[in-house]
Amino acid sequence: MPIPVVSLLVSLLLNVCVFTSIASADSLRVEGEIVIEETTGLYWTRSAVSSTPLTYSKALEWVAWLRDTAYGGYTDWHLPRTPDGDWGNGNIYDGQVNASKYNVDVSDIGHLYYVSIGLTSQYKQSGNSQDDINKLASRWFENLIPACYWFETLASEEINGAETGWGFDFGWGSQFKLNTSNVAYAIAVRSAVPEPSVAGLFMTALLSFTFVRTRRKTH
Repeated sequence: MPIPVVSLLVSLLLNVCVFTSIASADSLRVEGEIVIEETTGLYWTRSAVSSTPLTYSKALEWVAWLRDTAYGGYTDWHLPRTPDGDWGNGNIYDGQVNASKYNVDVSDIGHLYYVSIGLTSQYKQSGNSQDDINKLASRWFENLIPACYWFETLASEEINGAETGWGFDFGWGSQFKLNTSNVAYAIAVRSAVPEPSVAGLFMTALLSFTFVRTRRKTH
């Protein structure tokens, strides 16, 4: 007895879902000059990291240059972003005026550091060593170093009356406020429109096929 077409499509869909799950187990993927973060859909500059620390305004100029030169074929690069303010429970303050926090994974760089690369904070000297950080990060990035990087997001509260931004220390895993006249490194990111998965395409085809069969039966 022939296998119904719908049953065959369902079987193919299940197999594709399993394959897709296995294929996307690694959350970072390198494509030329781009590092794609699967879990967020963010595209990171693989080798384009500022060679020297920059003030906030210079970091914005640097990323504007990436847009103007269409780095990686894209013209919508920007500095990473972060929610401004309290990130909820489970984060550790360092007790300083600038209110550094560890284990913040809701920001662009924090998610990359803690979730996608899988590093841990060095709060109280515990966690990964600098060598571990370099080794893990260099699997995907060419010039990423354990240093402070700028966020595009400005802090809503100033420090001593001065314009204040956010930074992330890729050596310690801490996120903190700093005066925009201070210097930090820069890396760029862009948001990509999610591509439809193979499983999603099969599901669309299955639903379309079912709709056509239903219409034929009712006419």
